[in-house]
Amino acid sequence: KLLVNYKAGVGGSFELYNLSNDIGEAVNLKDVNTNELKELKCKLRDYLVSVGALFPKLNSGHSDYSGLGGTTTDVDNDGLEDSWEFENLLLTRYDGSDNSDGDVFTNLQEHSALTDPLCVDNLTLSIDNLNIDTTIGFYPNPSIGEVNFKSPANLNNAIIELYNMLGMKVYKSDFKEVINVSEIASGVYFMILHKNGEKIFQKKLVIKR
Repeated sequence: KLLVNYKAGVGGSFELYNLSNDIGEAVNLKDVNTNELKELKCKLRDYLVSVGALFPKLNSGHSDYSGLGGTTTDVDNDGLEDSWEFENLLLTRYDGSDNSDGDVFTNLQEHSALTDPLCVDNLTLSIDNLNIDTTIGFYPNPSIGEVNFKSPANLNNAIIELYNMLGMKVYKSDFKEVINVSEIASGVYFMILHKNGEKIFQKKLVIKR
């Protein structure tokens, strides 16, 4: 059993219990069964996002955050928006310099590159080589059937690809302003655009049914 304890100190904590021999949840195995912990965190995060679950918010008036100089969107003043931390990392115990998934990139780098900060994914490229066009966007997200692109850029000859969280390609087409994802299973995906051999856009897309 994985428990996300939002009330455990500043930023919360993870707890992991083996209910087959510890029904009373007396022994926290998070530091022992680290692989199981990583797998369950990723599965829980992806499920919560896929169903549009509401995540908590930090209380700026709480004594834990007084004097930190935070803002309404970054109450704990760690360089990462609180909503992004909850939706991507489940907790706000991390800061921008942490490397939550154990790859070579910090949370702040993954935030900027739109890659996954919690689970090591096969789509994380060298941050130095990413040339993301921040003017490109799409909606709705989550989507239940269609995805509409918006961009002032010329996307002729661009290629659209969708990858699941295991790095498997589940969709590919030439660029069009509206694509149909109704036959793709519910879940969290990476939407990637390539043009002239370069990746120009990457962002998570949630598909719901």
